[in-house]
Amino acid sequence: MIRLFAAIASLVGLLVLSTSASAVPERALHGKVVVGKGGDGEGRVTSDPAGIDCGDRCTFSFVSIDDPPNYRPVTLTATASPGSAFEGFGSCGDDECTIDPIEPGRTYEVNATFVRSRPTQFPLAVTLNGSGTVTSQPAGINCGATCSAMFATDSTVTLSASPTPGWSFTGWTGACTGTGGCSVRMADPRAVTATFAPPDTVFAFAVAAGGGSVTSDVPGIVCGEACVASFGAGVEVTLTASGPVAWGGACTGTGACVVPMTRARSVTAAIGGTQPSRAPLAVSVTGKGSISGPEAGISCGTACGAVLPVGTRVTLQATPEAGWVFAGWSGSCRGVTPSCTVTAKWASTVVASFVVAGTVFPVAITKVGQGTVKSTPMGISCGSACSRSFPAGTTTTIEATPKPKWTFVRWTGACKGRKPVCRLAMDGAKSASATFGRVADPTPPRVRALASEGERGEVVQLRYRVVEAGGASRETASVFRRGRRVATIPGRLHEVEADTLFYFLPWRSTVRGELRFCVVSTDPAGNRSKRSCAPLHIT
Repeated sequence: MIRLFAAIASLVGLLVLSTSASAVPERALHGKVVVGKGGDGEGRVTSDPAGIDCGDRCTFSFVSIDDPPNYRPVTLTATASPGSAFEGFGSCGDDECTIDPIEPGRTYEVNATFVRSRPTQFPLAVTLNGSGTVTSQPAGINCGATCSAMFATDSTVTLSASPTPGWSFTGWTGACTGTGGCSVRMADPRAVTATFAPPDTVFAFAVAAGGGSVTSDVPGIVCGEACVASFGAGVEVTLTASGPVAWGGACTGTGACVVPMTRARSVTAAIGGTQPSRAPLAVSVTGKGSISGPEAGISCGTACGAVLPVGTRVTLQATPEAGWVFAGWSGSCRGVTPSCTVTAKWASTVVASFVVAGTVFPVAITKVGQGTVKSTPMGISCGSACSRSFPAGTTTTIEATPKPKWTFVRWTGACKGRKPVCRLAMDGAKSASATFGRVADPTPPRVRALASEGERGEVVQLRYRVVEAGGASRETASVFRRGRRVATIPGRLHEVEADTLFYFLPWRSTVRGELRFCVVSTDPAGNRSKRSCAPLHIT
């Protein structure tokens, strides 16, 4: 009984936050709190007294029915979702925000910042396409020998490419582009491919023009409506149109069109406002193999192309030479399946990559939280971080499995989204990170309203029982008269003990008669009980 009286005494001072509009002048008694959310994480904000309970943004007006108005402090509490962390309420507080007091007629704006949980290191995986070396600063990458390494989160890694004598470096793809320096900020798992070409490598260049003609400074492009040419790796081609032009594809805008031949290229030229009636498709091969597309007259082992009526569908087939394997497509085709269908709608490029049989590409994995990451075929079994190489041209399945009381949150890097299974086409180096978060309490409270009574104008005890395994809950009661809500009474977060006979919410009755009240309970994890209702007799 002593515990019961202590529980009742602790609840008598609860603030009654709302009643009927006719009983309380709204303008005089409301103070508004607006909560917004910032950052790239997820979470919710709740208030004590209750009223605020939201993710992205919410507004609530806090009211007193005392005479004169007695405004209590309002405390905001943030709870981060699994895989996120709470960084603070800004100038209002780091852990919680208390506004003391909420004054009538004022609006208080508060921003809660949640950030995504991240590991202290991320993997950087590098693929070499051709003959050359890639090194990193700070040290860690030294390809051929070591093509994946871990680097500090948010650090900057600079990669340098050096071709084998007689070869040329044609550019970066992935986390870096172009042919210059490569600087990678390690904000996520990263992957980079460095491509080197032998002296005899050529890339296809397809041009479709409308309303005039296009020529190139390097001999090869001289076309009215359409033409296809091939240029050596590293050659810079400048196109000139016969009149005012709007470029598309590898060039954009209306100025000069200068194209470095680091891969297959295609360009459209709308001259004098006339759009081309056909679409260019440029196809190139790296390594030893061939591409065929009979519908478009494509059959080449190095570079070729076509200019096709818009809407034409072309199926391309990649075939490796003996001792080589197909490693994957890039450009308008993706993946490691040897066949690919392209629809000619705009300037398109396709590159088929072949590598020496036995070539492998690394997969680097990091992990945040408690769980495991495993691969099919076998090889990856993390730990906080691990790396394993898999054969070029194959598909590797990566699956994240949380430990008990944890849940899988998301992938970043080469794997994306919230599904735990990720399939990687091994057309180059891959890196990814799996995030796990703690599972919040999944069990809602159980509440039962108990018949209550009182006198008009006096404080009435709205009685209820509550069971909550987590040991704490917050209740909200609504009072109804003939089906119309006449009051809402939010309660404070309080401890729940198994042997307490009942709890109550205090309400100063403004009406008499046979009423009804309903109670809903919420635990700190945000789980809500079913509503329970009981009679309320006011004399």
